Amino acid sequence: MIVAGPAEADQRRALAAIADAFAARGPLVLAADAAPPERVLGQPGVTLFTSGTTGAPKAVHRPWDELAAEVSSAGGPDDRFLLTYNVARYAGLQVALHCLVHGAELLVPERVDDVEAVIAAGASATHLSATPSLLRRIAMAHGAERLTALEQITLGGEYATQAVLDLAARCWPGARVTSIYASSEAGACFAASDRLEGFPAEVLEHGRAGRVGRLEHDGELVITLAGGREVRTGDFWALQDSRLLYRGRDEDLINVGGYKVSPAKVERVLLGIDGVEDCRVFGRASPVTGEVVVAELVGEFDVAAVRAACRTELARAEVPGLFRKVEAVPMTAAGKASR
Repeated sequence: MIVAGPAEADQRRALAAIADAFAARGPLVLAADAAPPERVLGQPGVTLFTSGTTGAPKAVHRPWDELAAEVSSAGGPDDRFLLTYNVARYAGLQVALHCLVHGAELLVPERVDDVEAVIAAGASATHLSATPSLLRRIAMAHGAERLTALEQITLGGEYATQAVLDLAARCWPGARVTSIYASSEAGACFAASDRLEGFPAEVLEHGRAGRVGRLEHDGELVITLAGGREVRTGDFWALQDSRLLYRGRDEDLINVGGYKVSPAKVERVLLGIDGVEDCRVFGRASPVTGEVVVAELVGEFDVAAVRAACRTELARAEVPGLFRKVEAVPMTAAGKASR
């Protein structure tokens, strides 16, 4: 088992193990911490762990041919990829495999969980794959002035709102911006590069690498893999004006007096308000309503104006009952906003 922490030495050791196992098409176990898995699968391929964003991390085994099929056909030795993900996670593994397949250069920061280290390592990067949360951090750290060679920005791991897509377009107007939906279990499912929030509805029928999707009656996305196996994603979506828009995960919903509030929806509104650079929305226990919606905001803004905008665009139960100004939104080891 190869343990890959956030430090450069750990990342490089894991990258060497990935290269060796990929060349031999042998078995490899990647872990983001030192806790060994209860069950290690020995067949050729990679056993890695989900990020644990919505529960305890669980082991997922992916054959090499599946992983290789998800690597983009475009690329070459002149590309320089900035590593922002832990390579023990699916997104980081995919970046590493892309560089192996196409001979591209991989730029490894001193620490992938340090924004300044990431920016410093990426001065010459042409390709950046990051979560929307990390992209906002990079932008707030004047990353646009320091990452000037970017040609491709790929956003994944979290839902990319229109606000973050617009931010990417403002900061890097010459770069192509792609939103991608993927998971450790289902792989890369669909993508869009039109700089519009969500995905065209037709991606459900024409996904990536033979994957297709459908929405259950409650909106949960189910992905059918090329071999016919179905993966229930736990992610809920809605079709609106021929666009697939993210609603959230069931376990993330906030119960306000029986009304189910989607943090993703509230954050979408908050991030569209002038002065709000970043935010996270979560529930806090309340003896009256069961839970109350709490919003933590980063930026320079007027709370009264933010509250007024929320009352205009959200249902009464969705309007945060408490607004907090914070210096930064905490992130998980996977680069996602911590909830």
